[in-house]
Amino acid sequence: MLRDNQPLAEQIGETIGYVNEIFDRKIESIKISVAEKSATTISGVVMGVILGILGLVFSVFGLATLAFWIAGRPELTMGFGIVTLVLLSLLLLIFLLRNILIVNPAVSKIISIFFADDDPQKPDNKS
Repeated sequence: MLRDNQPLAEQIGETIGYVNEIFDRKIESIKISVAEKSATTISGVVMGVILGILGLVFSVFGLATLAFWIAGRPELTMGFGIVTLVLLSLLLLIFLLRNILIVNPAVSKIISIFFADDDPQKPDNKS
């Protein structure tokens, strides 16, 4: 009687193995989705804060330049104008290089947080 049940037991074991594999893949898929969405959100927030602060400082210096120009103070106008142009170029540079400076490092960091303990090929550095 045990011999007749052995193929059934093997099939049940294989089925449990398949279910475990499907479950592991679903968990991995969820982790990747969460990592992607959180990386996008975090990099967007960081980008918004940086550009917002630089835009505010640019606006202040731009308005100061305009005020000194209207007041007729050419030496102060030139100084504030140069600073305003430097801030504008910095603002544009950060905006154009946002993927390299902000998005890619944020994605790498978040992926390393989510998948740091899952890599079985990494040697354990505990002594």
